[in-house]
Amino acid sequence: MKNIISLIALTFICNSLFGQNIESVNFAVSTHPMKVNKIEMGTNQTKVEIAIENQIQSGSFCADKKIDIQDVIGKSKIHLIKAEGIPVCPSNYQFTYIGEVLTFQLYFPKLKSSTKYINIIENCDQYCFSIKGIILDNEMNKEINMGYDYYSKGKIDFALQAFKMAVENNTDYPFGFLYFNIIQIYVEKQDFTSAKEWYNKLKNSEFEDKNEVISRLKSQAFYQKII
Repeated sequence: MKNIISLIALTFICNSLFGQNIESVNFAVSTHPMKVNKIEMGTNQTKVEIAIENQIQSGSFCADKKIDIQDVIGKSKIHLIKAEGIPVCPSNYQFTYIGEVLTFQLYFPKLKSSTKYINIIENCDQYCFSIKGIILDNEMNKEINMGYDYYSKGKIDFALQAFKMAVENNTDYPFGFLYFNIIQIYVEKQDFTSAKEWYNKLKNSEFEDKNEVISRLKSQAFYQKII
């Protein structure tokens, strides 16, 4: 699906309403090669299913007991009740090959119905994982998914408008990962003036993932044309 998909690799499809299962959840950034398969928001608890892919020889993974869901906007936290499918540190799961995927579930208390964005943060001594900017808002996910769908079909003008809509309609979202997509599409269109404008918006922002997005942009051959 070209560079825009392979380089971001952190954004996934979501198409369910709050209170139901959210499948393949969009998020901004993670510390490990993870994706959120789904979030089940029941009447009494929140279940998060996560998959991690092993990328090193003799890799291992475990989950600490101290894992929180943080409301990105309200900053309130709820704490892990239990985990399934993953050893509790210091015990660990030993991967048998590169590319192996481990899927596990984390259970938390019920989320507030008003929650739009969350972080999942492991509090430990070393190699702690976090997944930030997880999007629970159905409309924002719909706009993002539309952008990726259009892009995969080569309809880059429609993709651009969908990504811009997701950014402009959700100004309270404190992550800028979609700026990478917008900038890259403008570059594909040879519109370096607009690409530079969006790069400057990103550079002057206070997004939590600003440094990560700029780092990805710096690795691109077109970077010198947008600064």
